[in-house]
Amino acid sequence: RQGECEKAIPCFQQALKMRKDSLFAQVHLGESLLNCNLPQQALEVLDGVVAAEPSKISAWLLYASAKSKVGDMHAAIKGYDTALSIDPTNIAALVNGGTCLRDLGQLDTALARFRQAAAIAPRVAEAHYNL
Repeated sequence: RQGECEKAIPCFQQALKMRKDSLFAQVHLGESLLNCNLPQQALEVLDGVVAAEPSKISAWLLYASAKSKVGDMHAAIKGYDTALSIDPTNIAALVNGGTCLRDLGQLDTALARFRQAAAIAPRVAEAHYNL
């Protein structure tokens, strides 16, 4: 996957040179940067996406993941909470947000998120992993 993201980044950058307002290219550039372990650069892209399209859940999930990777757990939780305000059943937001809460020592709230995820998606291993 590392090689794929390294190849994708210049493609999405080129797409944005041709069409600066392409949210598709911005989201996928942010995702590629994140997958290449460049979370700060991903945030530079994703900040604009969540501002321009605040109802785009995939952008919020990527944004929150990038915030988590740079160590800003409070901002990551806010991103996951925003994703949950769009879709309260989103397993990624529940599990990843729960992980951030656990890392901050908010164990009861984290456990509630993990239980909620397991109840919504009983066949998804990630939903049970932290219980």
